[in-house]
Amino acid sequence: MTVLTKLRNKPRLYYWLPVLLWMALIFIVSSRSNLPSHPNKTVDFTLRKAGHLVEYGVLAFLLWRAISKERGAPAPLSFGGAFAFSLLYAASDEFHQTFVPGRDGTLLDLGFDALGALLALGLIRWSCKDNDFSKEALLLDLNAPPDQLQDGQESDDYLQA
Repeated sequence: MTVLTKLRNKPRLYYWLPVLLWMALIFIVSSRSNLPSHPNKTVDFTLRKAGHLVEYGVLAFLLWRAISKERGAPAPLSFGGAFAFSLLYAASDEFHQTFVPGRDGTLLDLGFDALGALLALGLIRWSCKDNDFSKEALLLDLNAPPDQLQDGQESDDYLQA
C-alpha cells in the first residue's frame, strides 16, 4: 500500500495536508532575508508580484478544495471561507515579514495576495458553470479518495461519473 493510497483512506489528511504543506512553504520563503532579484527593476517587480498572485492563488484553491470536500460537496460557502482564510494568512505573512531582516510587509503585497486568491477562486467558479458545483469540482481531483466513490465504482470510473 503506497503512501498516497493510505492518504486517500484518510480524507481529512488527504485534503488538508496539501494546505498545511503549502502554508509551510510560504512561511519558509517569507523567512528568507534576501531573495534573488532580477537586475531590471520592472522585471523584478513583475516577477515578485506574480509570485504573490500564484502563491495565494494556489493556497486559495487548496483551501477551497479542502473546505468543499470536508462538507461533502462543494458549496458557495467554500469560496468565502477559502478567501477569508487566504487573506488572514496573507496578512499574518506580511506581518511576519516585518520581523525578517531585509524584508518588508506591505499593504501592496497584501493586495496582490488577495487578488491572487480572488483570481483562483473566480477561475474555479467560472469552471463550475450553471452552479453545478458537484460534478465539475470533483473532477478537479484526479483520483478521488474512496469515500467519494460510489459502491462498486473504480477509481478510473470516477472521472466518468
